[in-house]
Amino acid sequence: MALTDNDTQLVDPGQHDPQVVLVESENLTKLHNGLHAYHERVRERESLRVAHKGHEAMHLEMFLILIFSLIAGQFILIEWRKRHYRSYRVIPLYCYYILMSSFLTKLYYLPTN
Repeated sequence: MALTDNDTQLVDPGQHDPQVVLVESENLTKLHNGLHAYHERVRERESLRVAHKGHEAMHLEMFLILIFSLIAGQFILIEWRKRHYRSYRVIPLYCYYILMSSFLTKLYYLPTN
């Protein structure tokens, strides 16, 4: 029976359309699953933060070691140049030859001359 604008239908409040109930339950399930996934991510992030507490201090130490190594390396190179000039000039040259040869061999590029 089709309803028109003039017709009114009284519906028992205890009766629900099964399709509406199904759609509402699906929406609630999606909402619950979404909230559950969100809370899982929050818990994982919090446990990761607690597990890596103090990790920032380690990064600072690594940065300071890097800066110190760069500065100390410059002084070592200057002293090497002053005291052993011939080896200072020859060793890097041999290292460049060895390094370039290994890269060219690894990349299968050999000169044809």
